[in-house]
Amino acid sequence: MEKNILFCNNCSINYPIPLYKSLTSNAPYPKLLDTRNYIELSDDLRQLLNQDWTLSPQMKYAAAQLLAGCILQNQLNGKVVIANTVEVYGRKRSVDIHCEPFGTKKQSTIPTSLPPSVVLRYDNVYPVTLNSQVKDFVFI
Repeated sequence: MEKNILFCNNCSINYPIPLYKSLTSNAPYPKLLDTRNYIELSDDLRQLLNQDWTLSPQMKYAAAQLLAGCILQNQLNGKVVIANTVEVYGRKRSVDIHCEPFGTKKQSTIPTSLPPSVVLRYDNVYPVTLNSQVKDFVFI
């Protein structure tokens, strides 16, 4: 089975991932990708990403470091995105003053980054795209 989410981790063991090899053969900068080691998102890393920021406020910085450089593949069309920069936001104002808005606006619900209620390959980790007037944002 092809892997669909890879994470750059220069300090990790390099695992053989078939998707990575197919990416480097079609990438515009294959030599740049060859300088990194990639690992699949493990159960331990998923649990780390889902820790409560109220109890562990340092986790938002750890999450940004973990996700910087990650490769996301759309399983429907095979397109790939590399996350060069990661900005981490909390869902509650008590955790992050720049939290995303919740509620209604002009009698319609404001879209949020909450993942859909579906069975996922990686529990509690799901990329979501939110559209704004300026640009689109991908939330993980």
